Formats: sequence, structure tokens, C-alpha cells
Amino acid sequence: MSLTAAAENVTLAVTDDGRGLPTQLPRDSSGIAGMRERALLVGGMLSLASVPGQGTEVRLTIPIDEARA
Repeated sequence: MSLTAAAENVTLAVTDDGRGLPTQLPRDSSGIAGMRERALLVGGMLSLASVPGQGTEVRLTIPIDEARA
């Protein structure tokens, strides 16, 4: 896991070395969609990178709003 800050955004990356995500996610799975929706609500972006058998990385980038700082 890593958390980095730059002048314009903050990025959280979580990685594992597990099985990776299946190529077809179950239709009733709402976890990833929910995370994406929450990221969009704050102007952020969620990305996933996964290779079967090699693990997954979930990366969340949120812009820093100078007006709120």
C-alpha cells in the first residue's frame, strides 16, 4: 500500500500478489462499481489492474481542491 501527495492530487494504491480478478466478474457484484461511484463523487478516479494468478492493484486518485485546504 502506498499513499502519495502531489501539488494537484493524492493517490492511494493498494496491491496484492494473490489470484487476481476473474476475467468475468459476477453480475451481482457491486463492490468495484460502488468504489468507482464514490471516487467520482469527489472528482476522483479509480483504476484496477489485474493479471490472473499474479495479483491486483487498485489505485484511487483524488484531486486536491485548494479552496477546501
